[in-house]
Amino acid sequence: MKIYSSRYKHEPLPGKIVEGALLRVHFGAWVEGYADLHPWEEFGDAPLNAQLASENSGIFAKSPYLAFVDAEARKKSRNLLRGLDLPSSHALVDIANTSEVEKMRSQGFTHFKTKMGKNLESETNALIRAPNVKWRLDFNAQLTEESFAKWWSALPSEARSKIDLIEDPYGPVFGTPPPKVPGTFSKKVPGTVYSDWVSNDQWPGKVFKPARDFSASLYQENRYPQILFTHALDHPLGQAAAIWEAGRFYQKYPALRQVCGFPEVAGFDDFYSAWNCKTSRRVPVPGLGFGFDELLQSLRWERVS
Repeated sequence: MKIYSSRYKHEPLPGKIVEGALLRVHFGAWVEGYADLHPWEEFGDAPLNAQLASENSGIFAKSPYLAFVDAEARKKSRNLLRGLDLPSSHALVDIANTSEVEKMRSQGFTHFKTKMGKNLESETNALIRAPNVKWRLDFNAQLTEESFAKWWSALPSEARSKIDLIEDPYGPVFGTPPPKVPGTFSKKVPGTVYSDWVSNDQWPGKVFKPARDFSASLYQENRYPQILFTHALDHPLGQAAAIWEAGRFYQKYPALRQVCGFPEVAGFDDFYSAWNCKTSRRVPVPGLGFGFDELLQSLRWERVS
């Protein structure tokens, strides 16, 4: 197996610069595939240089697998997303930016995700004033169990009615054991509580990121009654792979199907132009495998191993 990389940098969140790399992997004669490698050091991933230097560490283990899936499809002249009933996506917005919400609504978006917990008072006021759409609130474990319970009990009923789900309201610092969560607490919250990087089996919803999680466990032993697929704010190639995994999963478990988290991310205009997906409904990427044939072939590649 020969591996080549093409590095990139982008700003998935305001002020946050992340370095990633696309991988081109040769598995043998006429078998070549592509995948994304997009580490998040805040969540325990090794930096990009370390990932590329060690083929058996971190999320690098998933990237060659996806590259092989892509390679097999290219060998058979297949597009992996074509033929799947792909899920719709929510939009990632600033809850205070009403004009952006209205713009996205006009494009067919019904669900909106926003980050919470940095300035809870102003964010709560924005939620109260926000349009009456389905809101998904991601706290990234910024609160404690006590502060979250206090916030929820004080939240006006009209604001609660807008909430579709709550993601990681509280939890441990990465690498520490998950908190002991009273099993009855989440039942007091009409919006389902989901876990992402904070693992908590007592919350009914699971946010699943195919970039770093292997889906085999979902098929073999799915202990979560609700599964929400999202990308990792990574490269569009990685996003296409995540959408493919979501489409396959919901094809097998249609009762679990829901609006997923596949919003566009700043910094990849050429790839999004090639994709040409302008609404909440995800569509197949043109090309073979996960797509983007011409753009991938135009990149400069350096040998990794």
